[in-house]
Amino acid sequence: MLEETGTVVALDGRFAWIQTIRQSTCSSCSAKASCGQSVLAKMSQGKANQVKVENSLHLSVGQEVVLGLSESAFLRASLLIYLVPLLALIAGAILSSRLFEGNEGLTALGGVVAMLVGFVFASKWCSARQQLSEFNPVMLRVAHEEIVRICDIKKTDVAGHHS
Repeated sequence: MLEETGTVVALDGRFAWIQTIRQSTCSSCSAKASCGQSVLAKMSQGKANQVKVENSLHLSVGQEVVLGLSESAFLRASLLIYLVPLLALIAGAILSSRLFEGNEGLTALGGVVAMLVGFVFASKWCSARQQLSEFNPVMLRVAHEEIVRICDIKKTDVAGHHS
């Protein structure tokens, strides 16, 4: 389960709007100099993102919560978003090269058009699946519960006496 911490910023019936701040672990990665993800992380660092989640923990505005998303759903959505346009680009270029033999410009244009169609298809597919629960994050727990538990453990000494 992928987890992200956020803050409840608004309530909407049985739903809550959760704001998360994009974080990156790129600064501690040895491959950051040659990684495209590092560049994307720098561009989006510190930007807020809001998501509408069922308020299953009955939280109030201002409370922090840990959200979770299934790794398999994340992987399937990522594959769709990246792989479909890439495959469409390749298929479009191959088809265009056969239709317009010898014309590299039209072959490239056919590939780009097919890639754009792939992006539109992936976008529509994701929008249609947005209502499916497996593709939506869920509230896992209140964010500071584990901190309270750790503090309670430290208050108890080895012999089991409270300090």
